[in-house]
Amino acid sequence: MNQSRRCLVFVGIVALVVLNGCGKHGYSKINGKWVWVAGNAAVGRYEVDPNADTKSFVVLEDPQYAKDSSHVFFKGGLIRNADPTSFVVLPVVVGQSRRLFAKDRYHVFLNGFEIFGAAPDSYEVIKPPFGRDKRQVYCGTIPVLEADPATFQLTRTTSRWTTTSNKEFFIEFHGSAFNIFDISETHPAITSGGTWSKDATHHFFDAAIVEGADYDTFQPIDDWYGRDKDHDYHTRLRKEEFDRQSILRGEAAKARGEALKQDAK
Repeated sequence: MNQSRRCLVFVGIVALVVLNGCGKHGYSKINGKWVWVAGNAAVGRYEVDPNADTKSFVVLEDPQYAKDSSHVFFKGGLIRNADPTSFVVLPVVVGQSRRLFAKDRYHVFLNGFEIFGAAPDSYEVIKPPFGRDKRQVYCGTIPVLEADPATFQLTRTTSRWTTTSNKEFFIEFHGSAFNIFDISETHPAITSGGTWSKDATHHFFDAAIVEGADYDTFQPIDDWYGRDKDHDYHTRLRKEEFDRQSILRGEAAKARGEALKQDAK
C-alpha cells in the first residue's frame, strides 16, 4: 500500500473513532434507569445519571430536557429550583444548541441555570444571551446593573459566551457591585464574551457599566475596546485603569506563587 493510501485509511479510521465517540446525544433507559448519553472526541461516550424517578420520567419536546414528578433535568443535570408542573421550554433557538431558555411559574433559566431575579411573566429574549423583563436587563444569567429595559439596546455584539463559577474572578473583571450575586458551581455566571450596549443614560460592556464614559461620544471599536472624546477603554474601564489593575493582578499572582514555593519547602 502506498503512503498516500495509508494516510487516507488512517484518516478514515480516526474519523470513524471520533464519530463513534460522539454518538447521538439524548436520554436512554439503560439497565432500568434513565440516563443522559453523550460524547465527544476528547472523552468518547459518557453517561450522566440524573437519579430520576423512573416511573414518572418523561423526555420533553426538546430532547435536551426531561422531568419526573419532582424535578426537571437539562442534559442529565438537575435544574435547581425548577417546578416540573409549570416548566416550559422557550422557543428561542441558539445556534446548534437548540433551545437554551426555559421558565416555570417562578424562575427563568438559561442553559439549565437560573437567571438571577428574572420575572417569568414578563421576561423576553433580546438576542441570546441577553434578555429583559419589566424591571431590568440580563446578560445571560446576570443582571445588567442599572440598565433601563425600556431604552436598552445592543450596539456591538459577539457570538462568544463565557461561563464561570469563580465569583472572585467574575468580580475582578466586572466590578465589586456584582458581589451581591451568589456565583458558584451550582449557580454559575453565564454572560456574553464581549458585547457593548447602552440605554438612555449609560454604556455597558457585557453586564457592567462602562465607568466614566462620555455618553454622547462613546463608541465601541471592537469586542474589547471603546473610545470617547477623551479616553480609550478596555472593557468596562479606561485603558490606563485596566492596565493598572492588570499589573496588580500579575503581582498578586506572582506573590501567591512564591508563597506556594515557600510552603512546599
